[in-house]
Amino acid sequence: MHRRTSVPVTPRVLIVDDANFTRDLIRKAVRSRFPHFHLEEATNGKQAQRKLASDTFQLILCDWEMPEMGGDELLHWVRGNEATKTLPFIMITSRGDKENVVQAIQLGVSNYVTKPFTTDKLVDVIVKVLAKHLPASALRPPTGTRPASMGNDSANVLLAAANKEIGRSGAIPVAAHITRDRTAGAAPDLPGTVKVTAKLIAQIRFGTAIAKCLIKEIGLDEVTAVLRRDGDIPAILDLAVFDFENTTGGTSRINAFVHRLEARDPSQESEFINITLRFVDDDAGKRRHLADLVRSVRSD
Repeated sequence: MHRRTSVPVTPRVLIVDDANFTRDLIRKAVRSRFPHFHLEEATNGKQAQRKLASDTFQLILCDWEMPEMGGDELLHWVRGNEATKTLPFIMITSRGDKENVVQAIQLGVSNYVTKPFTTDKLVDVIVKVLAKHLPASALRPPTGTRPASMGNDSANVLLAAANKEIGRSGAIPVAAHITRDRTAGAAPDLPGTVKVTAKLIAQIRFGTAIAKCLIKEIGLDEVTAVLRRDGDIPAILDLAVFDFENTTGGTSRINAFVHRLEARDPSQESEFINITLRFVDDDAGKRRHLADLVRSVRSD
């Protein structure tokens, strides 16, 4: 539970996200600036509730879309609980639409970070939020404590996640045999082959850029698309979000990282590039929408 009357020497932070990959990145980002913070993790809102009921925290860093209980439901519970109603709560989510930001503000969120995020952005928001609740001394690492480096650690987290979560299978062209979804119950097998005849337009977000793309290959683990080279270009291992229209008419957002980049033409002046994203989302609902997208291509 959260008590305003006592500030521990070591601030305690609860990271809530159903994706191991994202929790790892958040943890690395926090440790890069606040190596003295004590970090706890939960994979959904229900698990976070149990931790909040039995322990004291000074900050929650929470995803929006999670199984069992989402971040919006957890935030509603936190603000309605006398012991936690003033607890700083930062939402970290791929839901960057205006209406979702407004909804989070109405629920009482302290601040909002959209995916993909940078370490600097997340740290800046944490500092702004905690400066209102904790003394400046609580944000400074003890003398002699060295902040963790994000450089190689960040890449190692990405590569470890890729090897563990999706490294067992390669790219899956839509015109090839499509492998079974790794998440139990998320989607049935999608056997058979298909020839792509329709243009599939989606959107990729990376850093502060938003780019329309033409899907060339897609499966349950990764997507390859074509981008026009008319703005920022992401780097290998950069975080990204793949947005596409689902069968209900809404937008599904899949968290990913940049796995491969190549020019479409054998020239430095190539106007288009191929980009391959590896998905790192384990959310069953998102993966069902992804499977529906593949089915819709198969039926064209």
